Formats: sequence, structure tokens, C-alpha cells
Amino acid sequence: DDSYPATSITELVAEEIRIVRQLEDGLELVSSYVQGEEEIQRIEFEYTNDRRLAVREEYRGDDVYTEKYRYGSDGGLLEKRELTNNQLQQRSVYAPFGQEAGAVTAPESTTSFIELFSEGDLVLRVYYNEQKRLLEQVIQQGEVLRERHFED
Repeated sequence: DDSYPATSITELVAEEIRIVRQLEDGLELVSSYVQGEEEIQRIEFEYTNDRRLAVREEYRGDDVYTEKYRYGSDGGLLEKRELTNNQLQQRSVYAPFGQEAGAVTAPESTTSFIELFSEGDLVLRVYYNEQKRLLEQVIQQGEVLRERHFED
């Protein structure tokens, strides 16, 4: 966005040099960590038009760690996806649930649920009411193998 000029900051952190490119209002665009002549880590940020974090990509060696965020029309976080080398590792979905919940039927008092993946396959879904765990489902090939309920 041209209406927000970018600046660069360089600081020494332990044995590394951290170079930050950010917008005038402080939103980071890129953080690079350099040791000697080698960039050992780079983090890139993308934002929505209303300046909410949309994508955070972290490059370390040959690996890329990505977080993708989706927001509702009220600005509240609806979904966060975490990927490693383009393979989904975790998906977090927050109430109110809409199309991002897919075919998932959540327990009544659910405020969020997290799905964990192994090699791209869904293996665990955990439902929460605020920070309190309500239900865990172990999943294999799309089918719930077993459930564990948690009491109040």
C-alpha cells in the first residue's frame, strides 16, 4: 500500500542481525535474521485491506512455515490454518461457525475447535468452550474412531 511508506530497522540480537522492513505505522512486512553473510530465517507478512494479519510465512533452511488467517465481516477471527511446506498441520475455527466449519457439527457450547493433521490427513479434532476442552475426536480416513468427553 503506497499510502504507508516503508522503513527499515537493523538491530543486533545475540549473534544474529535482525533486519525489519515495516510500514510507517509499525506493521511488519519482512523480518530477516542474518548470521555472518547467511540469512538463517526470513518472516514475511501480508495484511488484509483493513490491516489485519492475513498471512505469515517463515522461511528456515528448506522449510516454510505458513499461518493463514480469515476474518468475519465484524472483524473477528474465523479461521487460522498452519502449514509446513504447504501441508496443513492445524486448523483452528472460531465461533460463530459458518461455511469454514464445513460438515462439522460442534457441541452446543463450543466457541472454537482445532483440527490436527498428519501428512495431510485429519487425525484429531478438539472442541473448546473458551479455553476449556469439551470433546476430543480421534479420526481416521474421515471417520470418528473414538470420542472423549470432558466434564465441567
